[in-house]
Amino acid sequence: MLYVPLAAVIYLALLFPRFFSPSFCFPALVLAFFLIFENERLRFRAILFAAVLFAAGEGAELHHVSLPLETGTITGITGSSSSEPSVKEDGMQFFYLELSSIKTGHGVHASASGTVGVLGPYNPVGTGDFVRAEGCFAEDGFFLASHVWSGRRSAAERIRKEARFFLSSRLAGLDEDGMELFRLLFFGSGYDPSYHIVENGRNKGVSHVFALSGMHLSILSTFVVYPLSFLLGRRRARLLSVPVLFLFTWLSSFRASLFRAFCFRLVLLLFPNADPDEAVCLSFVILALLFPGTLFTASSVYSFLSLSGMFFFSRLERQPFLRLLKPVLQGAGALSFSVPYSLMLFGSFSIAGLVFSCPVTFLVTVFMGLCMLSLLVPPLSFLAGCPYEALVFVLERIPSPAPTDDVGLYAALVLVLSYLLLAVHVAKPERNPLS
Repeated sequence: MLYVPLAAVIYLALLFPRFFSPSFCFPALVLAFFLIFENERLRFRAILFAAVLFAAGEGAELHHVSLPLETGTITGITGSSSSEPSVKEDGMQFFYLELSSIKTGHGVHASASGTVGVLGPYNPVGTGDFVRAEGCFAEDGFFLASHVWSGRRSAAERIRKEARFFLSSRLAGLDEDGMELFRLLFFGSGYDPSYHIVENGRNKGVSHVFALSGMHLSILSTFVVYPLSFLLGRRRARLLSVPVLFLFTWLSSFRASLFRAFCFRLVLLLFPNADPDEAVCLSFVILALLFPGTLFTASSVYSFLSLSGMFFFSRLERQPFLRLLKPVLQGAGALSFSVPYSLMLFGSFSIAGLVFSCPVTFLVTVFMGLCMLSLLVPPLSFLAGCPYEALVFVLERIPSPAPTDDVGLYAALVLVLSYLLLAVHVAKPERNPLS
């Protein structure tokens, strides 16, 4: 299999996109692969290999890997106005902006979410307008803008906003905090960074559970496909789930990690014989073609690196004596590939979330399931408050591990996983995924 070089190319291309600029030789690479490989399967994988290089090179010409999203580095914000503006005596305009993206001093655009107060020069801005502001963050979370540009929200944005409002209105039985978690897990936006669930998750090393990703798409898919399978069969149920998953992805404004997961599932559904490595590469290329601006954001990089790690060690999960530890092994595989990026980006990493993410993920799954049930039967929305309270209870009792830059701890994790992978290979050499 070409899995190892494919995973390595994605890993290196995401970490160092500027070093991959093969667009000038892409046609030559494709022609060479056609001549070198006679086997159609190997030829297909080799072309994907070249396509990943091409996509990385093209995307890197305009976009860098995101830097830490500290307010001190942000020079621009983009989003839609969520309040009627008021004008101060000095001519400054004050209004609230629902963030959709940010820009740092290095020209990096990255996805963001939340609401921020904006103080800027007077410019006619109405509720729902698309707004771009240049400036810097001041005290108390306000963004002091030197320039403000506004434009009417597109039809798609207006429809998305109305759809979010309608779905939120179906959960009237949830309190304000529970509603914030619902918006976070279903739309990937609408939360305050100081919101205690998010803050607690960050302190306890489990913030990745709340960041909208392929995990949430899998949860939604399970709740949709499982009941339909009894009525229509698994194949038809998975086909019918595609519009629901696409709607979920669209409501999140095609967030990079979520769209990658949707493409991955769609590829495996349309091509049942495709291998996971092929699906990963195809989803990478599709994302590069449709949304190149989000390909090299931090969330996208973490998504691809974590998925590569999970698949690299997926054979371990199928062993009877390790099956019960599947969530832990998946987290360990994701960490083994993403820790170097965390070290490069933030200078440290937290390994404690490896264990504590299991109960948190379970409660998030139950919460999402009850919310989906409540969307169909609104009077039952109060039930979703139970897993929310349990989630708050668990997070408050998880010890707060300090982030570390101890590479030896990371090396120990990789060593343990490597020995487990070797043990699986010795037990069943004919099913070695690295052959």
